[in-house]
Amino acid sequence: LENIGFGSGPLITGILISISGQNYQIVALFIGLFTMPGIFLWIFAFKWYHRDKTVIKNILKQRAEIIKANKKKNYKSK
Repeated sequence: LENIGFGSGPLITGILISISGQNYQIVALFIGLFTMPGIFLWIFAFKWYHRDKTVIKNILKQRAEIIKANKKKNYKSK
C-alpha cells in the first residue's frame, strides 16, 4: 500500500502535465492549492494525536480488564 502511495504523486502529476499540454506552472499551482488544505489538516491532526492516543490506550486497558474479569467469572462458574 505504501508503494502505491509513493507512486501516486508522480503518476497524478504526470497525468496533469499531459492534460495541461506540458504547462508545468498550472500543474504546480493546481497541486499547491490542492494540497494546502491537506497540509493544514495534518498539522491539526498531529496537534491532537498524542491526547487521542492516550485516551484510546486507556479505553483499551479498561476493556481488557473487563474481558479478563468476565473470563474469570465464566471459568469459575464451570
